Amino acid sequence: MEDFISFAREALPNPYIQAAIVLALSLAGAKVADFVITRILLVATRRTKTHLDDQIVEHLHRPIFLSVLFLGLYAATRLMALPDPYHFAVTAFLKTMAVLIWGGMFLRISHLILDALSHHGKGGGWIEARTAPLLDNLGKLAIIGIGIYMLLVSWHLDVKPWLASAGIAGIAVGFAAKDTLANLFGGLFIVADAPYKLGDYILLDTGERGMVTQIGLRSTRILTRDDVEITLPNAQIANSKIVNESGGPYEKARITVTVGVAYGSDVDQVR
Repeated sequence: MEDFISFAREALPNPYIQAAIVLALSLAGAKVADFVITRILLVATRRTKTHLDDQIVEHLHRPIFLSVLFLGLYAATRLMALPDPYHFAVTAFLKTMAVLIWGGMFLRISHLILDALSHHGKGGGWIEARTAPLLDNLGKLAIIGIGIYMLLVSWHLDVKPWLASAGIAGIAVGFAAKDTLANLFGGLFIVADAPYKLGDYILLDTGERGMVTQIGLRSTRILTRDDVEITLPNAQIANSKIVNESGGPYEKARITVTVGVAYGSDVDQVR
């Protein structure tokens, strides 16, 4: 980029003409990138059996086109030799737009990849379908966090005080809400490990038994045979012995019922 800017300054003395030519070339380059992606790559990906690569290429079309155009705008502002405040504002704005565009693209692609991995093949996905929403949310948080960091860097904001404040606030929140955090982490472990699913009959070592009706990040709800709903904190379940009475290969469930009869009754008749 620097060599190209130096060559443009030597070839044409007028900076505005230089900027106009660079913008025209960047627009042409963006069109070429658009043509390469939409025509060549899409034709190649459509020959594969999966549709994931087709969707990824379609999502790459707009960010690459705009990125090439933004590079031309950046070079044009360098050639025009704008004053430092204006040059910094334009450059930071272009970086901000690039971060937002590519961040949105990565959010969509991560969702597509997780969805494809959770529904891969006839025998199930490479990851459990019930853990896909959890991984999707964690991926979104990571992408958004990286995007925020890059935005702060783009505007030359010192992120060290922000990180220090976040660390202190995290310690304070951890001490104040340790029970809530324990339930949240217990919910994450339950979703990831999947010792039971909705509709299963479970029995805990604390005596609770019933059908699982809801699995949340903070608590799990079970419905007993007496039609009583019990809400259990996930931290308690994560540290308990869980007997899944519906976890076998068959859908039928065995129920133990105590029957009382009078002394002296005919055993064969009772049976």
